[in-house]
Amino acid sequence: KETYLFKKGDNLFNYHRAKESAKKSKSLIIVEGQMDAIRVSSSGFENVVALMGTALTKEQIELIKKLHVKVLLNLDSDSAGEHADLLNGDLLIKANLPVQVVTLSDAKDPDEYILKFGPEAYKKNLNNAVDYFDFKMLVQKKGINPNNSEEIATYINSLLEDLNNVSDSI
Repeated sequence: KETYLFKKGDNLFNYHRAKESAKKSKSLIIVEGQMDAIRVSSSGFENVVALMGTALTKEQIELIKKLHVKVLLNLDSDSAGEHADLLNGDLLIKANLPVQVVTLSDAKDPDEYILKFGPEAYKKNLNNAVDYFDFKMLVQKKGINPNNSEEIATYINSLLEDLNNVSDSI
């Protein structure tokens, strides 16, 4: 519960334990729930934190920036989790952080995935994380009728807008 002493937006669950491991591995896994963080951490991936809500705050992003690591978003596998990946990915990109997205199939979240398939299968998913912009393009492409030029133009304009936010000179 949030109080005047404890503000969810100022903290990431498990940050105090994850920060040294994140620096060593050069990556930080962000999951949605505290049970996900506990399962992932107890399975040998100590560089994991959980959101304290659905969207990262500027204070939480500042904590992440201090680590100088790549961020691996591994939120729930439902449409709400996909939406949260997009929301948080955009926030992290605007903060000039490298972001990849980890998708898990046949499970609703990392906790369930590790219970079903084990830590080695989870590690394979971490190693196959996709660049945030590739993930975003795939999500935005869903439901577009390839025979509708207006839908295609809207999709392309959205991609161009996202590319304008990239700080790469190319």
